Amino acid sequence: MSFSKRLLSSAPAAFVASENFKVVTYTGNSGTQSITGVGFKPDFVWIKQRNATNHSRLLDTTRGTTKILYSGLNYAEDTESTGLTSFDSDGFTLGSQQSVNDNGDTYVAWCWKANGGTTSSNTDGNITSTVQANTDSGFSIVKYTANGNNNSTIGHGLGTAPEMILIKKLTATGDWITYHKGVGTGNFLYLNRLDDELTQAGIWSSVGSSTFNLISGYNDYNQSGQDYIAYCFAPVAGFSKFGTYLGNSSNDGPIVETGFEPAFLMIKCVSDDGSWFMYDNKRNTSNPRINYVLANASNAEASDMGGVDFLSNGFQIKEDHDDVNDTGDTYIYMAFAADPDTEAPTLASSFNAFPFAGSGDDPLAINKVGFKPGLVWMKSRDVARESILSDIVRGIDKEISTSDNAAEESRGVSSFDADGFTLDNSTSNYNDDGEKYMLWTWKADDNEPTRNVVTADADPVSIYKFEDNSNDVRGNNNGSDSNISYSSSGKFNKAAEFNGSNSKITLSNGDIITSADFTLSMWLTNDNSGSYKEIFSQQTNNSKGFYFGKASNDTDFRLGDGIGNIPLSVGSDTFEHIVVAVSGSNAKVYKNAVKIYDSNSFSFNASSHTAGANSGTILGNQWGSIYSEYWAGKIDQFRIFNGQQLNQASIENLYNETASQNDTVNVSTTYNTSEESIVSANANAGFSVVKFTGDGSVQTVPHGLSSAPEMILFKNLDSTGDWQVYHTSIGNGNKLSLNSAAAASSTSRFNSTTPTATVFTFNSTSYTGGIIAYCFHSVTGYSKFGSYTGNGSTNAITTGFKPDFVLIKTSSGSDQWVILDSIRGGSNYLQPNLAAAEGTESGVDVSFTSTGFTHTGSGGGIGQVNSNGATYIYWAVAKNVPQTNVLLNSFKTVTYTGNGSVQSITGFGFSPDFLWIKRRSNTENHSLYDSVRGVQMEITSDKDSSNAQTTKVNGISSFDSDGFTVAENNANNTNNETYVAWGWKAGGAWVSNLDGSSPSIVNANTANGFSIVKYVGNQTAGHTIGHGLNSAPEMIMLKCLDSVNPFYVYHKGVDASNPSHYNLRLNGSDARQDSTTEFNDTEPTSSVFTLGTTTGTNKTDNEYIAYCFHSVSGYSKISNYTGNGSTQSITGLGFQPDFVFLKEADGVDSWQIYDAVRGAGKVLYPNGNNAEYAGNELSSFDTDGFTVTGNPNENGKNYIYYAVRHNLQPQAGFMSFLVVAGGGSGAIGDSRSGGGGGAGGLRTSYALSSGGGASAESDITLAAGTYTITVGAGGASAVNSSNTTNYNQVGNDGGDSSIAASGLTTITSTGGGGGGSPGAGRDGGSGGGGAHGGGSGGAGTANQGFAGGNGVGESTYNGGGGGGASAAGSNSNTSNGGAGGAGLTVNITGSSVAYAGGGGGGGGGTAGSGGTGGGGAGGTTTGTAGTANTGGGGGGAQHTSGAGGSGVVVLRLLTSEYSGTTTGSPTVTTTGDYTIIKYTSSGTYVHS
Repeated sequence: MSFSKRLLSSAPAAFVASENFKVVTYTGNSGTQSITGVGFKPDFVWIKQRNATNHSRLLDTTRGTTKILYSGLNYAEDTESTGLTSFDSDGFTLGSQQSVNDNGDTYVAWCWKANGGTTSSNTDGNITSTVQANTDSGFSIVKYTANGNNNSTIGHGLGTAPEMILIKKLTATGDWITYHKGVGTGNFLYLNRLDDELTQAGIWSSVGSSTFNLISGYNDYNQSGQDYIAYCFAPVAGFSKFGTYLGNSSNDGPIVETGFEPAFLMIKCVSDDGSWFMYDNKRNTSNPRINYVLANASNAEASDMGGVDFLSNGFQIKEDHDDVNDTGDTYIYMAFAADPDTEAPTLASSFNAFPFAGSGDDPLAINKVGFKPGLVWMKSRDVARESILSDIVRGIDKEISTSDNAAEESRGVSSFDADGFTLDNSTSNYNDDGEKYMLWTWKADDNEPTRNVVTADADPVSIYKFEDNSNDVRGNNNGSDSNISYSSSGKFNKAAEFNGSNSKITLSNGDIITSADFTLSMWLTNDNSGSYKEIFSQQTNNSKGFYFGKASNDTDFRLGDGIGNIPLSVGSDTFEHIVVAVSGSNAKVYKNAVKIYDSNSFSFNASSHTAGANSGTILGNQWGSIYSEYWAGKIDQFRIFNGQQLNQASIENLYNETASQNDTVNVSTTYNTSEESIVSANANAGFSVVKFTGDGSVQTVPHGLSSAPEMILFKNLDSTGDWQVYHTSIGNGNKLSLNSAAAASSTSRFNSTTPTATVFTFNSTSYTGGIIAYCFHSVTGYSKFGSYTGNGSTNAITTGFKPDFVLIKTSSGSDQWVILDSIRGGSNYLQPNLAAAEGTESGVDVSFTSTGFTHTGSGGGIGQVNSNGATYIYWAVAKNVPQTNVLLNSFKTVTYTGNGSVQSITGFGFSPDFLWIKRRSNTENHSLYDSVRGVQMEITSDKDSSNAQTTKVNGISSFDSDGFTVAENNANNTNNETYVAWGWKAGGAWVSNLDGSSPSIVNANTANGFSIVKYVGNQTAGHTIGHGLNSAPEMIMLKCLDSVNPFYVYHKGVDASNPSHYNLRLNGSDARQDSTTEFNDTEPTSSVFTLGTTTGTNKTDNEYIAYCFHSVSGYSKISNYTGNGSTQSITGLGFQPDFVFLKEADGVDSWQIYDAVRGAGKVLYPNGNNAEYAGNELSSFDTDGFTVTGNPNENGKNYIYYAVRHNLQPQAGFMSFLVVAGGGSGAIGDSRSGGGGGAGGLRTSYALSSGGGASAESDITLAAGTYTITVGAGGASAVNSSNTTNYNQVGNDGGDSSIAASGLTTITSTGGGGGGSPGAGRDGGSGGGGAHGGGSGGAGTANQGFAGGNGVGESTYNGGGGGGASAAGSNSNTSNGGAGGAGLTVNITGSSVAYAGGGGGGGGGTAGSGGTGGGGAGGTTTGTAGTANTGGGGGGAQHTSGAGGSGVVVLRLLTSEYSGTTTGSPTVTTTGDYTIIKYTSSGTYVHS
């Protein structure tokens, strides 16, 4: 049978790790701050300052807020009144205390849930304790008052025995005394100290399912009258584990299985001094986790060690450091789980290939890969360099070369990212400035690698359970006992008890062990005193054959002849699981499944130990009468495996055996042994990365694919050695070497064994240490492994799909390996076994067809791929990263202010593929970036753009999911300068396009009519280039990247009859030019555009980039108009544009760009570096076009344009929203005038921005159920009807509006604040205006609205304006009341409507106007009400103020998904494919 893990507690089915433990990080602000994102109310919070020296703070709900303990000090409980001030439902709140919330400092907090702060009295022990326990998660907080007595017991409430306990005296100084199962019941640790384990008999002698014990004399946990806190932890399957491991002083350190991926890990050396190291998954989000803090010290966070790799089911130490991994030292650990990701990787988006250019910068982000890579293979195209491979299992900064036999080197990929990877500049092999490279990358598992074990039967020859006898339950070697008692307190039921003077069990009069490979497994206690006591002995003719027992002192054991110093401590009161596993001269000893000894000096030739008169096998003494070395103690579950050295996984199975499993053991039972590996596998795509340790023998290694690999690439990592290649076409008795041109040769490397669906066989003789294996098998329509025979001419190879990557090698002769791909073209090859640049064979080509690849020609290089009669093996793969053809969210304008530091620019709603950036506030070039050329590769559109492409040092560092990241101190991010960025979405991924006469790289989005095309010129007239749009482009912007040339523009509107005959130059103001040599007088087609012979578009071997556009109904328009010399509305677009790009085609004039975000009339000139100019020449963006005057409208002139809109529409499965709260009413002040009411808060997902200047929010994810809609009322008018009393009335706040549903975080907009009188306005969604007397405006709610304006001095009697959704209210002055702040225009209903304008302030002279968006005007005696269902604020006045306007809630979703079920009588309309539900009063929408 196969043993499962022994777990003292199991998580219930609905248990979620992140609902019981969470790691959060935050930055301090020196004020009040709520730390959210925990997901539950924490009961125990452990906080550590990261960037400065400070001791950890520990707080819990049992002791209460502000009560702290220091994990690194022995201090009594302390109070920090401005520290943690409350435990909240989703985290906790901090005050200004520097230790937990200093401005700009960074912190980490580890949070556990107990019982929500509810404690109970526990009387399970003889001392009553106060307990709050979470039995599901195995965590409790225990408070008790000690009595100082021996054998005191404390109830812990867990229902299962804790395996780690941290105890601290509260009322006086005292060290943190710590129990961990791994140090046993007679030892303890100090959390606040470096000490190794300290010994005290009985200190934890009774840690059970209900209580733990205390002994007298230890004031740190049992001083009479003192109060203590204890944090108790019990293991829970899949959530927490408390164990040990043995160090090996390797950077490929021990692999420890926890059964889950850790979120948190704490490690301590217990056999030597050492700190407590703490790692987690937030401070490092990917492997290796190198950032550590120390529980026992105040040190700031450090990252000066190799760290730890988190695996999907455990962890691996990656550092040779005494504190975490010294040979022979024992370490304890405490681990808690992250939520498991159970989604298996898919076939989709599992291989990609594309070229990129190095920048020399550190770091260089390579994104748009389409997935997180598991294997990255790179090769220089320009320079003779080795090809290199990095993978996710070996981790970052680890590379191997296919061009030689060198060992692994410490350099390479510095991070594996969600959409690619990052390179540093530690070597020029892959990131030299301007050098061209080719990249091939495969997806393995999206999750962390897994410790993988495949089992094989291992059959014990004898099993002794000692249930009142010494019989072998296998029936092979029944024992004969002498002076043995059978104790009822065995590990499982009963055990054999040896008295130390004359007890023994004779197992056989001959040898049971007859092989040089064997294993002994037992559960053991030790009551011995003195030296040399034997547990097991097998001897021949009165000579010592093999024995195992106690050596000369209490902490050493001995084994066989000559191994006498095994550091093994076994106590008298707790069973320890001991295993001796031998293979030839190698002997390993394990304690509780942790290897504690490994020697290659064992000597025992079992085959010579034949039975004789004085031969035999015995338990409890030496065989025969030479010595009297009787064992004292108990032995249980003694097993003998003859012929098998069990490995770590098998020993863990034995250690984790449960009582119920043990009860089923009978004569037919078998036990499991196995090899182990670390695997990252994508079984659906037929690819896995496997790392294992070669031990010099024939090994069977699990690969994780569920199908037999057809090709495996092996490389030893720790020393030089050739690549070993298994390929199904040459069989299991032959191999190739990836770093050699040699033909296939016979080998024993694969032991003549074909890989199976679970394992491969590898003979690691002379190939020891770390080994990496890349395993592949065929997947229909995606990959194929095969062979063919060359014919020296045209030769079609069928794969069943169009490949984008082919690796070829002749197996019958000596010739180079060749990589061909569709991106570079079939005649361009790279040779992975050579440090050679890209080559091109004249007269030899490979074409990639829909069913495979075809060799053509008979040039000099034909031998590499198609020599007549030669045999070739191949591996073919198709790119399967899909292009995203979606119109939704395809274009966006975003403005930002530079900060001189790295910053993320967000708000696009998609990951842009094409970015056009311009500084607005000062002169600077226009910068153009795209995902095909890669980040940091800049071209410019202005007058200097005839320059070639340049590498922008500290330019754009990444294209992100909602925008991009701009680096520090560069022209796109100068501190305090303002910028605009226009972003377009293409297809999200590159493909090779073979529609033209030569291949192109295309990133196309056919739905939005935009593609990015990269190609190489050949200076041949009629050269055609595939663009991927499936419709003829109407505008093409084309630039040479390698040499000085203009930026050419083809536009269909430049000439009515023959537009391809002319071009414009984006970098100049010139009129149209003859285009015969640029676009060959040939119109683009639905598949290609055509080039002439000019170097500007088609120079031989130069690379070019082309941005191709065509009109899409309702989204974009490419056309022209004729100027009329006055004001003209350009109509017929079918939509209201947000971006217009235009130029006079007939004459000399600048290109112009206008957009709705910066505002109509504000122009930037692409052919110049000028700052933004407010010329008002495009005066408005209209519902069906735009209006021009002046310069872009000269009479009789032909103007070409490209117009596009922001197409913010809810996608299928989502719903857009607008939530506006009721506006606040204005205030009154008798002869003095009150402040205007603040507008209701505004939140929306359907606009360029939301209220308060925030970015638009995310749409609601639709789910079946009821959406409850609340529409807030406007604040009631303040009235002084008698004009003599009740003056100086503050305005009334508006009511909140909201959308609530099960599983949805309620979307609430806060009612507007009432105006002030006298003094300050009220806070609200937008703040009310301040009143006479110098009152300040009320504050607006973040991301909803702005503050009200201030009132001025007593004598002026004028109130400030209420705040609006997009602007603060104006201050009043000595003459006028302040104007209300402007609202925000949102077109969610299909019409552009302004909402949430602030109310105007009242005026003793002139009152303030209301803000656009329904704000009511202020008055002298009577204010105007805010407009109903806009959330506008009411106007302030002297006698009667304006009431606030009521709120509104609008929902927008696809008509195909609209259920039709509502209450509250909303207005339901349709526009296009969408249904709009407008609520002017509360109601519901029921989605089905």
